[in-house]
Amino acid sequence: GIDLGLEFYASQDLSFYANYSYISNNVFENVPIKGGDGATETTSVSAPQNKIRLGGNYATAKGLRANLSIQYDESFMALLGQFSGETGDRTVVDLGLGYKFNDMITFGVSAQNLFDKKYRVFPLFPQIGRRVLATLTFNFGGDK
Repeated sequence: GIDLGLEFYASQDLSFYANYSYISNNVFENVPIKGGDGATETTSVSAPQNKIRLGGNYATAKGLRANLSIQYDESFMALLGQFSGETGDRTVVDLGLGYKFNDMITFGVSAQNLFDKKYRVFPLFPQIGRRVLATLTFNFGGDK
C-alpha cells in the first residue's frame, strides 16, 4: 500500500491539503487454515482500497476560523462475521466555523457529514448521519 499527503500554505492563515491512501489487495482468498488439513478461507482487511481526502483550513491568530473537507471512501468487502458484505461508496463533507476571541476564549461549531448522507461503516452497523458539535474553549494558561 501507499499513503500520500500534501499540504500547501497559501498564506500564514490559509492552507489546503490532499491525502490519498491505497492498498493493493484488501481481500485474500484461499488462505490456508492452520491445522485445517488443507482447508482454506477468505479473509479481508475490511478497509477500502482507495481513500481520498481534500480540504482547507483558515485560522488567524485571533478572529475567524474555518475548515472544509471532502472525503471519499471506495466500497469494500468486509468479512466480519454477521457484519460481512459490501459497504458501498461514501462521500462525506465536513465543515467547521469558529472564532478565537483572544488567547483564552475560542468558540467553534463543526458539522460532520454536513449533507446528512446516511452510511454505515460496516454492514448492519448503525447508520451514521450528520453530527453537529459546538465547543467553547477556555485556556486558563493564556498564551504561555
